[in-house]
Amino acid sequence: MIKKISLLTSLLAALILVSCCSPQETNDTDFASASAETVQPAPEPVPAPEPESAPVPEPLPAPESESAPEPEPIPEPVPIPEPVPEEEPAPAPMPEPALEPAAPEPEPVPVPEPLPEPAPTPEPVPAPEHAVEPPAVEPSPQPPAEHESTEYNRAISTLSEEDSVSEDTFEEDKKEIMRIIGELTQIMQNRDFARWVEYLTPESRAYWSNPRNLREVSRKLPMKNFTLRNLEDYFKYVFIPSRQGRRIDEIRYLSSSLIKAVQVQNNVDIVFYYFSKRGGNWLLNINP
Repeated sequence: MIKKISLLTSLLAALILVSCCSPQETNDTDFASASAETVQPAPEPVPAPEPESAPVPEPLPAPESESAPEPEPIPEPVPIPEPVPEEEPAPAPMPEPALEPAAPEPEPVPVPEPLPEPAPTPEPVPAPEHAVEPPAVEPSPQPPAEHESTEYNRAISTLSEEDSVSEDTFEEDKKEIMRIIGELTQIMQNRDFARWVEYLTPESRAYWSNPRNLREVSRKLPMKNFTLRNLEDYFKYVFIPSRQGRRIDEIRYLSSSLIKAVQVQNNVDIVFYYFSKRGGNWLLNINP
């Protein structure tokens, strides 16, 4: 439609040019011929009629239907959000196979460390009758015999007149007692229970094999929640700790057949062993 309007406008412009040019050319020709013949007053020029201008056609409004639609604004592209990667679900832990409960291990019976038996109350040594402290004298060859005599008096100080022990018997008994104590020391070092039993009197074996007596002495031990079960427990946890490493100095007669072996400290006797004479042999007596 726009092309048609442009074409019509071009045609109208061409017509206007043609109409304007034609009257001028005619006037020029007539004027030349008149001047050639005679000179006549020039006629008043007759104004040329103005060419009727063709009405310029108004441009037809373009039909609404054919009018070019205004371009719709192109919407800016909406940014497409980047896809968020989905987190892969963590694989579920494989269930561990159920284990059968193991049988509970028996709790070990605590073995208490052997503790020394409380030291017995030292028994005061009564002074022998008519004992006289020897005066301070210079050494002489006789002091050993005098020392033995003094120890003998201490050993028999508690004996009655009917139950007497000669000095020779004292020396033999002390020698035998010290020999047995030496053997007991070796037995305690080796913890030889079977051999130790051979030195006991029958009454001692029976007494410390009685559970009632073992329970009673267990209450006196510093170890808590521990009970002696048998004679061997008594040997390990009572007898050895209370006597091992002790020094024996002298013996004391309670009777001609009962002796206690003691350690002398500051004129005080500490008793560690009792021995009873059975059939001519001295046996260890551990009855209370």
